[in-house]
Parts: sequence; C-alpha cells; structure tokens
Amino acid sequence: MLTGKLKCCLYVVVFAVLSGCATGPKFADAVEKIPAVSQDKGRIFVYRNANPLMALFQRVFTMDGKDIADVFNGTSFYHDTTPGSHTVSYNTPKENLKFSVPAGGSVYLKYTIGAGSTAENSTEVRIVPEVFAKQEIIDTMLIDAEIRTFIPKK
Repeated sequence: MLTGKLKCCLYVVVFAVLSGCATGPKFADAVEKIPAVSQDKGRIFVYRNANPLMALFQRVFTMDGKDIADVFNGTSFYHDTTPGSHTVSYNTPKENLKFSVPAGGSVYLKYTIGAGSTAENSTEVRIVPEVFAKQEIIDTMLIDAEIRTFIPKK
C-alpha cells in the first residue's frame, strides 16, 4: 500500500507530466487565429473546464469508433469533420451521444468528470449551446487535437 505522502508525491509528478504534454495558448488569445471552417466541413469544439480535484484524470474523445484526441483538465480543441450525424462514445461500459454537425457550422461538446469519482464511468459529455459554450471555453488552453503517448518510444 502507498502511504499518504507517497500518493501525494505520485499525483504531483503525474500531474506535472500530463500538464506538460497538453500545453497551448489560452483560448481567449488564440480564438482570432482559428481558421474559418470550410462550407463542406463542420467543426466540433471539445472542452473541459478546469477542476483541480479532477486534474489528473484524462479522457479520450472517441467519435464514430475512432480515438481522435485527449481531453485534459482545462483544455479545448477543435476537430473538423464531415457534416451530418456522428456519435461520441465515453465511459465503461460505453455510453453514446448522438449529434449532428452542420455544414459550415460548429457544435460544442463539454466533458465533465463527476466530483469525487475516478471511475471510468464518471464522465458526462453533453452538447452546450454556442452562447454558453463561448463563455465557458474562453478560459481553457487551446491544444492540438491528438492522442499523446506518455510512454517513451524505443
């Protein structure tokens, strides 16, 4: 069993490693540099507000059965895709959120992890109306939409 102090140190180290892998400019500073979505595509903004109690718990944005990007505490990213119906999967066992992406438009998805729970089934993903999402996403860090590997390659 790990002692309380050892667990705390381990959490600090893991948090430092994860934070360093998901850095970017503040969304508020980068929003003007995000290119316009083309009319033959749709854009999905994915974000997760900062919650110090859930900072260590990363999630993966899985759309239409494919892992697209990491979802970290206090971060956001965007993903351009074909317009139409899509499905985001999350939790174990899998829960699904079905939504439609408009051509030339955007959809905002918010990831939330239930307080006090580290279980794989503690995640909620929901569609947020643009007017509210733009208020919430502004303080996140805009990161690249990718899956990060924390194990060094040989």
